[in-house]
Amino acid sequence: MASHTTVAPKLKGSSEGPTRLSFRTRVATCPRMPGACGCAPASAGGAFTVEAKKGYKLKTNKAAAKRFRVTGSGKVMRRNPMKQHLLEKKSSGRKRQLSNAVVVNDADINNIIGMMPLAKITQ
Repeated sequence: MASHTTVAPKLKGSSEGPTRLSFRTRVATCPRMPGACGCAPASAGGAFTVEAKKGYKLKTNKAAAKRFRVTGSGKVMRRNPMKQHLLEKKSSGRKRQLSNAVVVNDADINNIIGMMPLAKITQ
């Protein structure tokens, strides 16, 4: 019905772990009878504050998700380069070989894991 919630992010540092994002939610009291519109009842100060800590959300890099595929065994496959243009001078056999997918080099796996944290990649 009526939206009374405002959220202001505030960074909190901790010596025991990574910095976490803390949300401070301020709920204003309803001008009508408290609790009538589903909002929180009035407190002594006229409003109250609720703090909830939230961790970082794991997000997949969409550009990487379109370029790489993870097989059932956990290998990462990619397309071969050199198959976009100037194809007249390449032989049919060479173009056919360039059409096949290739396993990504082990040196690049950590970068791909960082871009696709939810994929089931084995090293």
